[in-house]
Amino acid sequence: MYAWIAGRIGWGMEPYKKPEKGNLANVTQRLVQHILGMSFEERRDLLLRLESADVEKQKDKRKGPRIPYLAEVDFVVDERVYKGMILDISEDGARIAACDIPPAGAEVRMAFPLPGSRKAHVRMAGLVVRDADRDFGVAFNRGLNPDLRRYDVRILGCPDLKQNLPES
Repeated sequence: MYAWIAGRIGWGMEPYKKPEKGNLANVTQRLVQHILGMSFEERRDLLLRLESADVEKQKDKRKGPRIPYLAEVDFVVDERVYKGMILDISEDGARIAACDIPPAGAEVRMAFPLPGSRKAHVRMAGLVVRDADRDFGVAFNRGLNPDLRRYDVRILGCPDLKQNLPES
């Protein structure tokens, strides 16, 4: 896509100069000049390419695959406690079904069982990035990792397990 834009520069315009960092006005002015020099079809094609690139970026944001994981979750939004069910989880977020759906942009704190354990619970914080009628998506502030040192882990009931956890 960017090669296509760069290829347009040779049509009676200045030779390509990489914009200075932090010079938003200059970059914007140059983009507008290029777009004004395009036909309607070229503008439409450029828009399609840019929007397609945005879709691809959204797909690439997920660091790991979604893993189906059914677990009860307690979550807090604006100091109110809610209950829900995690439907799937990935390294960087989770999809949660609930009766009360927080709006996109809301900060969420949550606690849920550590996968593979009944006694250990993970406490995570995140941001609601998608809200729908019956579920919502949360992007964790810090990613999940199989290495327990990255978790904020609370062991319920078994002091022996606390001693065996790696240090943070």
